Amino acid sequence: MIDIVTHFLLIKIIYSLYQKLINTKHMNQAHLHMVINHFPIVGIIIGMIVLGVGIAAKSALSKRIGCLILIGSSLFTFPSFETGEGAEEIVENLPGISEIFIEKHEEIAEQFMGFVWAIILIGVLTLISEWKMKKFINWLYISLFVISVFATYFAKQVGTSGGEIRHTEIRKTNAKEETQNENKEKEHEEH
Repeated sequence: MIDIVTHFLLIKIIYSLYQKLINTKHMNQAHLHMVINHFPIVGIIIGMIVLGVGIAAKSALSKRIGCLILIGSSLFTFPSFETGEGAEEIVENLPGISEIFIEKHEEIAEQFMGFVWAIILIGVLTLISEWKMKKFINWLYISLFVISVFATYFAKQVGTSGGEIRHTEIRKTNAKEETQNENKEKEHEEH
């Protein structure tokens, strides 16, 4: 019971610090989004690697650590997702920013969230199962690993699509072409 209360208080403290951070005068939502969004992407990759090594080496400790890294980094997705809306409001009217890239980033981020929820749910179930149902634990770790592989793919896609919003040099298509196509679509909608 003490552990549950301790964890609840820790989460409450972290959330209140997050609230103070987003209400600061020195950082806007776009800045916060760029700072926070790297944690789930890099963390899920690291968690997947640690979990994979733990499964291959049959190391219970490595599997638990990989699971905890995956859960922890997945939790960073929520503030990243929340600050994304505010970041969109700030950058959407800047010169050279295409709504097409923002929408693409938003759609991929929503798909990524499904895998994040799966990581959190299966990760927590796996950790609980460590004490209760020992015979299913290996299947849970393998399931978590497989989900983390897919999540890593979507994390990479989210990161790349987010980078393409401001960094024209990494876009697959010419930024000028995209802006012209977007302008044609707007003209077509007006008529």
